[in-house]
Amino acid sequence: MRINNRLFRPVPHLAKVNFDVVFHDLGEVGVGVMVCDTHGMVLASMSKQIPFPNSVAKVEVIAAVKVVNFAQEGNFSSIVF
Repeated sequence: MRINNRLFRPVPHLAKVNFDVVFHDLGEVGVGVMVCDTHGMVLASMSKQIPFPNSVAKVEVIAAVKVVNFAQEGNFSSIVF
């Protein structure tokens, strides 16, 4: 089964936030974030290593919280995920 993951352009005055996590063999997880404008230009990005908290669900929650905090710190008030 193939899932079609298509990126879309946000409407003007909105920023699009994409993030992903990568699991390393070293007991750490990498979190990456990109914030793009309606033209696909990168407005901000971040990558961070965090310790693996022994649960994939916990990793996803921690990553989502870090992404929201990053967007708030960057003063991105109108975003879509």
